[in-house]
Amino acid sequence: KVLDVLDIQHGPGHAEVKFVRGEPCLIEIGARCHGREGTDMPILDRCQGYNQVGATVDAYFDKQAFQALPKMPTSLKAHGIKTTLVSYEHGVLHSMPGLSEIESMPSFVDKKIRHTEGVKMAPTIDMFTTPGCVLMVHPDATVLTQDYERIRELEVKGLYKLKKEPELTKVAAPIKALYSGGVEMDIRHIPVVTS
Repeated sequence: KVLDVLDIQHGPGHAEVKFVRGEPCLIEIGARCHGREGTDMPILDRCQGYNQVGATVDAYFDKQAFQALPKMPTSLKAHGIKTTLVSYEHGVLHSMPGLSEIESMPSFVDKKIRHTEGVKMAPTIDMFTTPGCVLMVHPDATVLTQDYERIRELEVKGLYKLKKEPELTKVAAPIKALYSGGVEMDIRHIPVVTS
């Protein structure tokens, strides 16, 4: 209904709704695809059989494929989640020993890790300070939930091995930051002296 009020009639739409005290609250809406850099596409393809990016391309270049898409979402083929990783400590990343356990989980599809060895990590406070994300899909929601909860346990103990000593490090890259005036910049391996 909000897309209709805004007169957005063509192309993809993205909305964020959060529940506050049991009531829906619109956070944002826009005429754009959902997802940060397309990371959700493998999850959507496996869970519903299509994604917004592919549907948008089909709308312009393959009318027959676009017409074949359901008018309303159909039942799920699987359950999926993009788990945004959290760091709770300061330090220089030495390794991620818990990553091999995550990669062996039944629901594991892919990972997008921003931090590499030697990068200074700080506690995660927003999307720019997350170490990365894990894409997960499984036909059984219980398996997906168990894997998700195990990742949360690993974040507290076992996923990251950090060095505490101060040293010259590099900031994880690329970090996309939006500055006033709508200019988007990539920040790549900027040296930082820590004390």
